[in-house]
Amino acid sequence: MKIGCFACVEPFAPMTRQLAAIKAFGKRIGHVHWKEIPAEMREQRGKIFGCGMTLTTLGDGVVGIEAIVKALKQAKINVATTLEIAGAEAVIESAKRLKKWTKQGV
Repeated sequence: MKIGCFACVEPFAPMTRQLAAIKAFGKRIGHVHWKEIPAEMREQRGKIFGCGMTLTTLGDGVVGIEAIVKALKQAKINVATTLEIAGAEAVIESAKRLKKWTKQGV
């Protein structure tokens, strides 16, 4: 059974929760939703859920996306993804960064 929407373990949750989910569910992860939260929302992290989309480009916030990409690569998880990012510039730059991070060696 595939588990969809792994990264909706919420960006407000501590990054250790996303990394633990990768270890726990591994190959059962069937889809990843990427979203980022800005630093000014850090105090709310772990306290609220369902932030929706922000204008924050992946890697510019506090989620730790690059470490999550690395963990997914180490677990050999290569699945469809969705960018939950608003704003054309943020979407384009986020896609470029994901592509770069997935091509880097682990």
